[in-house]
Amino acid sequence: MLGWEFPPFVEGGLAGATFGLVNALRRHADITLILPKYKPTKIWENVKVIGLDHAHVLVERGILGYRSSAYYKNFIDNKLNIFEKLAGPYPDSSTKRIRKESNPISIVSDIVTSDETILNNLKWLSSKDVYGDGIWGQLEVYKTASTIIAQKLDFDVIHAHDWVTFLTGVQIKIMTGKPLVIHVHSLETDRINEHVRNEIYDIEKYAMQHADKIFPVSEYTKSKIIELYQIDESKIAAIHNGITVYEDSKRWFHPLNRQIVAYVGRITSQKGTTILMETAAKVIQRNRQTLFVIAGKGDQLSNIMMEAAKRKISSNIVFTGFIKEHEVDKLLATADVYFMPSVSEPFGLSALEAVRAGTPCVISKQSGVSEVLPDSHIADFWDVDKFADLISSILEKKVNGQEFAIKESKKKLKNISWELAANKILEHYKTILN
Repeated sequence: MLGWEFPPFVEGGLAGATFGLVNALRRHADITLILPKYKPTKIWENVKVIGLDHAHVLVERGILGYRSSAYYKNFIDNKLNIFEKLAGPYPDSSTKRIRKESNPISIVSDIVTSDETILNNLKWLSSKDVYGDGIWGQLEVYKTASTIIAQKLDFDVIHAHDWVTFLTGVQIKIMTGKPLVIHVHSLETDRINEHVRNEIYDIEKYAMQHADKIFPVSEYTKSKIIELYQIDESKIAAIHNGITVYEDSKRWFHPLNRQIVAYVGRITSQKGTTILMETAAKVIQRNRQTLFVIAGKGDQLSNIMMEAAKRKISSNIVFTGFIKEHEVDKLLATADVYFMPSVSEPFGLSALEAVRAGTPCVISKQSGVSEVLPDSHIADFWDVDKFADLISSILEKKVNGQEFAIKESKKKLKNISWELAANKILEHYKTILN
């Protein structure tokens, strides 16, 4: 299994989704997860993880043999300096897109077959932030190292998560002849717009064409793959994300005499930040005591902070920046409403987390999670008036049967589990192996 995020390395929802699937699948399959970085924590205890930046561990385990540094003295000059810097694993419309000297897909045919070219360069992963500048160079090192490791492992299936690992998955398939499964947690056409045709779109489409099976996280995303990437429907199977239900989950109460509307996620155009501000202004106009808590970071953060100031609602909005998982849980268990106005949301795991916390959700119709939470309050992403009415009605306790709806939604969570997702994946593994 090829991953880019995994707790404690968390940039977005990919980390939690990868962990949830690995934790469920490992009960039925022997999984080796390859990540860019190595930092064992308690949650790694039952998961077999190879972190590429921890080179001496790979040597000690006999996965990579030691070679003189003379073998790689020209590697960085010849291999890595051709990559321009690109910020972050989730590029957005405000980020300048700079192409590699050749198409990124061409690196698939540039197959490295010996340990001599890689060991020292694993240090490059530890010396730079794998979620920061130079992502194309990091992907090249990840691809090369992972391909070498794969040739030394005994496995049946390659399972790659999100576009950052897709080319690695294709190359390992070429080298080993093993079937490739790609897990689509999001699409470039979600992150930018449906008309984008850039290098990341090219990578996604190339991997889809070479994959034996494609797992989008929703029927919504499946439809986008068919429509925008022209991929045969027969090899696509939607696998909804799951969630772990805590029997002892409880509400948290705050001392403020105010009602809270929470947003958790990246602050990007894809997530509907403009709609978020417009809706907040309308809700606050109806109830000046409403407090919006916006948790997350992203390229649109400064813009929406300025927008809040222009609309004179800054005193009703708290920008927390990025918060950790346990802090997210507390926020969702404190909020009166969870709001997710995404323009295009492949799934939306935070909505399930809100339901688990007993918090009613107002979510975009253009989201995968709406497929599994029919009792939530749903509107088209552009319908600001309906969003504001739904949120205000909940805050004013005008929604009939609200407590019943929350209880019913929490019951449904038992049928939205990682174990169920894992079982579906296992069945598809068996199909492609037969």
